[in-house]
Amino acid sequence: MRLLAFLISFLSWGLPVFGAEESGSRPNILWIMVDDLNDWVGCLGGHPQARTPHLDGLAQEGVLFRHAYCSAPGCNPSRTSLMFGVSPASSGVFSNGDHWRASEFLRDKDSLPVLLRKAGYETLRGGKVFHAHTFQFHDHSLLDDPTYGYPQPEAWVRAFPSWIRQMPAEIRPPRWPVETTTEKFYRGQLDWAPLGAELQGKAKMADTQVVEWALRELGKERQKPFFMAVGLYRPHTPWYLPEEYFKAFPLEDVQLPKVVRNDLDDVPQGGRRLARRDWHQWLLKERKWKAAVRAYLASVAYMDDQLGILLGGLAKSPHSDQTIVVLMSDHGYHLGEKEHWEKFTLWEDATHVPLIIRSPQGPKGVKRDEPVSLLDLYPTVTDMLALQAPEHLEGRSLLPLLSTETEEGPERQAVTYQGAGNRAVRTRHFRHIEYRDGSRELYDHRTDPHEWNNLLPEK
Repeated sequence: MRLLAFLISFLSWGLPVFGAEESGSRPNILWIMVDDLNDWVGCLGGHPQARTPHLDGLAQEGVLFRHAYCSAPGCNPSRTSLMFGVSPASSGVFSNGDHWRASEFLRDKDSLPVLLRKAGYETLRGGKVFHAHTFQFHDHSLLDDPTYGYPQPEAWVRAFPSWIRQMPAEIRPPRWPVETTTEKFYRGQLDWAPLGAELQGKAKMADTQVVEWALRELGKERQKPFFMAVGLYRPHTPWYLPEEYFKAFPLEDVQLPKVVRNDLDDVPQGGRRLARRDWHQWLLKERKWKAAVRAYLASVAYMDDQLGILLGGLAKSPHSDQTIVVLMSDHGYHLGEKEHWEKFTLWEDATHVPLIIRSPQGPKGVKRDEPVSLLDLYPTVTDMLALQAPEHLEGRSLLPLLSTETEEGPERQAVTYQGAGNRAVRTRHFRHIEYRDGSRELYDHRTDPHEWNNLLPEK
């Protein structure tokens, strides 16, 4: 009954919700997936120098979930989880190396775009949606086998740059890696450099190419509603960007993230094993910490500009008044917090993500503080479109939270898995982590938003 009440409320926004027989009248969905974007965006306040006016503007035009979390702090398990609506604990997809087609649990399950294609949607993909990379040492971006599972070619009516490749060729400096000097860091892609001459002529950044494809698609008249998934690769490493983005953040003015010395002293071995302390020590030794933070901020700014171009194209398109926008990042990112870099941990920095849902006639400027999971997006879409949700879905629809109601919603929690046996539970005020060896961490976010004080230290 509660869900029915909110469906009626949703209808009152002026956004149609129809049955399957009226699929031609259903709203479109622009599904924007950003890679490696943490809470360093203006509307979440993760870094005071973050420049994200377009993302912040989208939040002001819709519903911002200020406490949204991934179900896995890695590209492949997170994207598999949110696209299929199941947790890594069910699918067995815990790492970037796990192939989802090998999962017995997922074998007969429809991903979200497959479900929508069956429901009459024109499904379109540009850029990284399932797991992929742009650089050649990652084979799954280049294989010519159409049955290879990462991009799920059968999910899409059209795809850019192709059904079997998710990312266009990326621009890189003549000599790379640039800032890192060891094979270990090169393989981890922790590298950055401004691009100048490389961008002359017809050369374009991969995300720029993806957005230009999306604009062409948005400009077309359509007989069917569409689900357009657009993957923005930056701020994923390596941080090779047009030079002007580096110039926008003078190195001497860059602020490092807030940290405390010896932050890992009260963290059990299960957590310490996940921290890339050697990366952090190398960056400190080479005095590159501030330069790396600058490169990430510059990458976020570049991403936001591409987002602005994409949203501007939607606003000018014939589909503007019939399109729901859903934006999320696949996971968070560390830049020295807890002496760690990249993702792959169960702390707040690796799991907290931006999540915004905007409807043309929906409420504007709503901020929700309930903890929610990216796992909740699949059932949210089926509820918004009045489609029958598959029985395998494990998330909870966010539709009851897409309102202007000021009272708190039902109690929720978000669960994140990092490998088999390690998990974190985020409630409104607490984060509890348990590792496979039984060791634990507990943080009270009312008094410790940076998770500096583990309330369950080992004796």
